[in-house]
Amino acid sequence: DRLGPLELILMTPSHHRVHHGRNEQYLDKNYGGTLILFDMLFGTFEPEKEDVVFGLVHPLQQWNVLVAEFCHFEHIVRSLFQLQGWRRKIGVVLRGPGWNPVDGSEYPVPAVDAATAIKFDKNVPREFYPYVLVHFTITVAVSFTFLAQLHNFPTGMASLVALFFIFSLTCHS
Repeated sequence: DRLGPLELILMTPSHHRVHHGRNEQYLDKNYGGTLILFDMLFGTFEPEKEDVVFGLVHPLQQWNVLVAEFCHFEHIVRSLFQLQGWRRKIGVVLRGPGWNPVDGSEYPVPAVDAATAIKFDKNVPREFYPYVLVHFTITVAVSFTFLAQLHNFPTGMASLVALFFIFSLTCHS
């Protein structure tokens, strides 16, 4: 886990854990995908000092990948329609997610502790396991068949089929 002097240059597993943490001291830290050097230069570096609690500041209570990816944009758009005044509307778009448009302060970050943090765990009935396995297997088999015959499809049709496969695999997750 420790790479000696390489930790001053490269993104290590420890640095990456910090990037995904929702502990207050880890928020907006360790952006570098490969080189942590830039985070050190721009003041966004934070070493891992305590156990990381993974996730969002306000955790989602579901596994839907599309919701996880786009919920922030939904919040921004909803705020644009609810807020009065152009200055606040522009602030919602340009400032960080913790900015409070009402008074310009920062929203408080909820304290988290690795020992007591509750993880979202949706119990899926065992009857669904074979259903998902069969559909996943069919999707993968048809995907490989499609890829083998890709040269026979027009570009538009190939794009639609590829989007269908991505959607199907997303649903299986």
